[in-house]
This record gives sequence, C-alpha cells and structure tokens, in this order.
Amino acid sequence: MIIESFYWGDYDLQARLSQRQVYVTALEAITSRCYRFGMFARELLEDETHREWASLQKYEVRTFEAALDLLAAAWRSYNAKNDFRQPHFPSMDRLLVEESGYLWVEWLHKELADWINRSHLVRSVLVIRANQNKPVGYAAMDRFCLDLLERFDDVPWHSETRDAYEHDIPKARIQMIKSCAGVFRRTSENT
Repeated sequence: MIIESFYWGDYDLQARLSQRQVYVTALEAITSRCYRFGMFARELLEDETHREWASLQKYEVRTFEAALDLLAAAWRSYNAKNDFRQPHFPSMDRLLVEESGYLWVEWLHKELADWINRSHLVRSVLVIRANQNKPVGYAAMDRFCLDLLERFDDVPWHSETRDAYEHDIPKARIQMIKSCAGVFRRTSENT
C-alpha cells in the first residue's frame, strides 16, 4: 500500500499507517469476495467459458495495490467526515491504530457486499486476476480504478489521480493490440 495523499484533505497519516498494517487482510477480502461472486455466476449460468477464473489460486499482491489504495482513500474521506476518534490520549495511540485498521476492514467488507449489485467491479477483479502482468490485465486495472473513482465521486480526488488512469488506458490498449498482433502473426505463420 502506498502511503500518500489521494484527495484534498487526506492528511490522516495514522489512518493510512493502520490501513497498511491490514493490507493483506483487505486484499484477501476483495479477491475472495469477487471470486465467490464469480463462481456463483458461473454455476448459475452454467458458464464454461471462464474456466480460468476457477483455477486462480495465486496472485501477485501488488497487482491490486492501486485499487486498494483508492478504496482505502475513500474510507479515509468518509472517516474524516465522521471521525470515530476521541480527544488524543498518548497511551491510546496503539489502540487507535488497531481500531482504525479494524474499522477500515469492516467498512471494506460492507462495501464489497454491495458489489453483488456492481457486477462490473467484480468482473474487473476477476479479469485482472486472470491476466496478471499482461496488457489486458493492466487495461482492466486502469478501468477498475476509474470505476472506483466514479463509485466514490463525492471524494475530492486530486486531479492527477484520475488523470493517471485515464492516460494509462490508451497506452494499455495500444500495448494490448501490439501484443495480440504479435500472437496473431506468430499463429498465422505457423498455419
């Protein structure tokens, strides 16, 4: 998780550090919930075309770092409006960090439960997992991050946050087209 400011007023370093401590827990929540939604959809529709979704056991944790950072920032934005903390007591610092991490993961679980109604977000996670370190996976991550920015459009995001993903999508598409053209060229040469 990158410890940086993503929106105007994102100054709560303590909350960012507490979120970093539960990074793996939050990441597992996202990937496992989307995996379960995806497997349910495959069974419901008797879909055999997305077999790779069922076989994904491992993934590179940094693959989802950008999206997780945006979700964490959205929570901090909402938390800043409804700060759960009481006046500062030095002996409470460690407990506040632990409580903050717990509240972040709890909020994330509630958010993920709502993704049953946001199938495009679930699909993005599954496409990213199935295409790690490939152009189609990078393009899916950029689209996923833009979808998260739209999902939390009331967060006062820095303009460069949105710009980074909007400018990456065309580059990822070009890279994907070149990659596919190379595969097509090799395939047609072999026939």
